[in-house]
Amino acid sequence: MAAAAHSTTDLRILKSIGFRAFLATQFLGAFNDNLFKLLLVCFAMNLLSREQQNNYIPLATALFTLPYILFSSYAGFLADRFSKRAVMIATKAAEIAIMGCGYYFFRVHATTPLLLVLFAMGAQSAFFGPAKYGFLPEVLPANALSRGNGAVQLFTFLAIILGGAAAGRLATMYIEPPPPAAMVEQAATAGEKLTGSTATSTPATSTPATSTPATSTPATSTPATSTPASALVTDTATAPNVLPQDRKYAHPPSAPASTASTDLGAIPVSVTGTSAGTTELSVTTAPPATVHLAAIYCVGIAVIGFIASLLIMPTPPGHRGAAFTWNPLSTHWQTIRAMRKDHLLILCLFGNAFFWFIGVLFQSNLPLLVKNDLGASDQTVGLLLAAVALGIGIGSSAAGFLSRGKIEYGLVLPGGFFMALFAISLGLFGRWLAPAILCVSLMGFCSGFFQLPLVTAIQKRSPADRRGQFMGAVNAVDCLAMLLAAAFHWLLIKPLGLSASAVFVVLGLLTLGVLLLMIKKAPALIWRAKQLSLRP
Repeated sequence: MAAAAHSTTDLRILKSIGFRAFLATQFLGAFNDNLFKLLLVCFAMNLLSREQQNNYIPLATALFTLPYILFSSYAGFLADRFSKRAVMIATKAAEIAIMGCGYYFFRVHATTPLLLVLFAMGAQSAFFGPAKYGFLPEVLPANALSRGNGAVQLFTFLAIILGGAAAGRLATMYIEPPPPAAMVEQAATAGEKLTGSTATSTPATSTPATSTPATSTPATSTPATSTPASALVTDTATAPNVLPQDRKYAHPPSAPASTASTDLGAIPVSVTGTSAGTTELSVTTAPPATVHLAAIYCVGIAVIGFIASLLIMPTPPGHRGAAFTWNPLSTHWQTIRAMRKDHLLILCLFGNAFFWFIGVLFQSNLPLLVKNDLGASDQTVGLLLAAVALGIGIGSSAAGFLSRGKIEYGLVLPGGFFMALFAISLGLFGRWLAPAILCVSLMGFCSGFFQLPLVTAIQKRSPADRRGQFMGAVNAVDCLAMLLAAAFHWLLIKPLGLSASAVFVVLGLLTLGVLLLMIKKAPALIWRAKQLSLRP
């Protein structure tokens, strides 16, 4: 009877307004992180040259990741020293200010300051992390911790999927230029109206036109014929990711020369009519004037997240004796040394870092597989990334349910084994779409089984008065693992020349090797897995 009553109490906590507000806060934070990051990438790709993109986008990724290494120790101190609820509320308030700056710099089309905003967004997330992970053991009973972590993982990965989808939609609406074909049509029509001329059946010259600056001279009016102007437009800029430049179409020689300017949708167009019988259209690469409207959504989501954080259930006031040091690397090193005293804790730290290692390796390699083997588009890449993220979320939630009120270490080995199996299968059969979707989905699902017991064990086995510091060190180690994964992927692809399919096979074999190492360090994992298989 007592056990049943306790279980009911646990269920009520998971369904309470305070805990649901925490899940909503986490969801909105992860959603906004991905939304802002991808909007910035889309903005840069449509504004910068290809050479500039090659430098800007990797720099943006590094700047978002670096704060987790630099500030996680400070974040851990704050999570230990003060109420974790108070820390989460403070970080959500900071998010509003950061997104406000992002909105402003989007409005003025300032690409470099936007990188600083992205760095600040990463710092905000880094300060939120230790408080988030330390919050769960403080408010949830031990037998509800696994299920609570499963819910957090589910909402987090759903936020990643939906944030990416929302970014794509907003980029289409407010950032990306019209497709080249549509732009040709609109540019011809715009030139015709501005110059008062109409295209004839005379073919347009293919000689690239010189860009003519737009002036305010009004266009004169000339009667038009019925021939579509767009039919005679010549596209002289066909390079990918470059706005169409210098379009020409023919018009009657009798049409008066004029110069005028207009907006082609949100893209400035300069049109010059000449007596030689052509009209030159110069479409500039200036960013759309509406780009800031995409960023305002980030501000609104930050405000909603802050309101949700105010409803989070109270937490203890914190520990006044929490130690603070300025050197983050020294703090992390001391914390890891303290973790080593607990054999199982350090093993869980290693396993959790490996989870993020293979995650980055997977994410970096998947576009190559899709392009080279599947021969599919970027939309397919997005579909497969969404499938694996959804698989992780559902797998983590299922692992929390199967744990039955404890840390179920028996899930680690089967989860890791099947994760490796489906990674190898993806490398062998990923050249077909249906098997690829199945493999990535099941790989994500099994990785949820692998990771959830590890992160739950870290939370449970960390000392209560230093839990924030411990979780900060975990975040730093995870980010270091992700950086190593990016370097490892480059090594496999460039110097070693492996195909994308072969890289997935390597990923699977590497996972099997890590599992063998974990078994060597903790043979009891085999016994726990056997007990799980015998459980009704």
